[in-house]
Amino acid sequence: MSSERRARVLVAAVVTAAACASSGPGPKPPTFSDGGLVARSKAPPNPWSFQNALEGVYDTTSRFGANVVIHASQWGASDEGVKASVSILAADHFAFAVMQPGCFLDTSGATPITRLVLEGYWRYLDDPDPSPSTTGLIRLFVSPQEIVDYVCNAPPWDKTAPPGDPRPAPAAHATLTGGTGQGNDDPGAPLSVTWVRPRKSRLAADGKPSFFVGVHHGGCVSTDNCGVSENTPETAILATQLGGDYLELDIHLTKDEIPVVFHLGLSPAASQGVYCKGQIEDSTYSELLANCRLPNGEVIPRVDETLEIVFTRTDFPVYLDSKSPDVIVPVSQILGQLQQKLVACNPRPANVANDAPWPPPGKKCLFPGSGPVFQRGVIGLPADDYVAAYRQASAAGQLAPNQHCLVEVNVADATGVPCVAWMPRYTRGPMESDVAMLQQQGLFVGFWTINDPATIDTFLVTAHPNGILTNYLGLLNQRFEAVGVAPSISPYKVVTP
Repeated sequence: MSSERRARVLVAAVVTAAACASSGPGPKPPTFSDGGLVARSKAPPNPWSFQNALEGVYDTTSRFGANVVIHASQWGASDEGVKASVSILAADHFAFAVMQPGCFLDTSGATPITRLVLEGYWRYLDDPDPSPSTTGLIRLFVSPQEIVDYVCNAPPWDKTAPPGDPRPAPAAHATLTGGTGQGNDDPGAPLSVTWVRPRKSRLAADGKPSFFVGVHHGGCVSTDNCGVSENTPETAILATQLGGDYLELDIHLTKDEIPVVFHLGLSPAASQGVYCKGQIEDSTYSELLANCRLPNGEVIPRVDETLEIVFTRTDFPVYLDSKSPDVIVPVSQILGQLQQKLVACNPRPANVANDAPWPPPGKKCLFPGSGPVFQRGVIGLPADDYVAAYRQASAAGQLAPNQHCLVEVNVADATGVPCVAWMPRYTRGPMESDVAMLQQQGLFVGFWTINDPATIDTFLVTAHPNGILTNYLGLLNQRFEAVGVAPSISPYKVVTP
């Protein structure tokens, strides 16, 4: 959180606590009361080592079922230190576990050895109200020792270099053993996680990614009570941990024309506050800040602050779902400003010496290895009047240089505007011929929003899209491993949507 945003949140909280009184923030995930073993461990030297060491398809002896995905993620700002997470993603119960890693020296035996522990919480999303039967703590230890040493004794990541671990993957396959608990109880129920096979390739024939998991509003919708609200910067981190690849956010303009991130109207299901009512467009941003909180206590975020956090702390491209045509120009202008402010640092530009100060004063680092802002900020055009407004703004020179767009309805508009992506609603069917035609032209083609496992399978097998938006990121990752095939042509007009 930026210092400006933190100050705004704190001041608003003090001044308007009474005005925002309601049911209070939603439930938070379970945590180890003493911080667990991770609190007394060291972070692995290279957060990208886990891709080589742990990722794959595994079976579990309890809680998560068979053919689960072990997913490694990285997140955080370069100047504060990039962190790693390891997650279990399952289809059964739409289950997931999010764990943080730690390396420590175990002196309990005759010979001290280095141990690698993963600790966090698990959750079943098929029940939106978390209880001790649907969420709890998890602690797993990694073996064999070859993999522990590979991760815990890795050469430190060079912050001037590209992200990743250039070493070959260890020859051994990992086994994770430990337990889960219910609620905040100690994780005493035994759990073993054993290797089955590598994850499927998501690369096209040209070696570039061609399938992506789309994040609908964030890592978890607010009504599923995951501890963070949808359409916030905070939920982007959870989405990274749950295997998301691109993020969809909803954009409105306030009464004083400040773009904010929010879905529909101000209702008890979406916001808190005695005076938090009506539509976003009916209130100034100061009024929203004074009167409204999201279900987990966050303020309704501004677009500029949200995108800066997402672009510097994750590698997500962002699909900005315009909720009115007048959103298009101010959002594009924000993207233009961020294009000037956010620069590549990992790796740093070839003409900048490794020992030179970087980034320059007033600039911030993009997330390591991520693309420039113009590739990552895509404005959504959901209907004909939005397409007309976008064309008019482009002709008038009101859009940021290299602005990218996404069309939801007409295939002809995707190539005619032109945009880099087409993302129709799934209820129109797989539309295989339209999908293939646009993919041949280098466009990204995705569908929104599919949460049913059988429907996900149908679209993966029949349409071969580049992406699907979903509320259940772990489910889509697992179903791709089961039935998916990456499209043969990458969306080369944009690195990712």
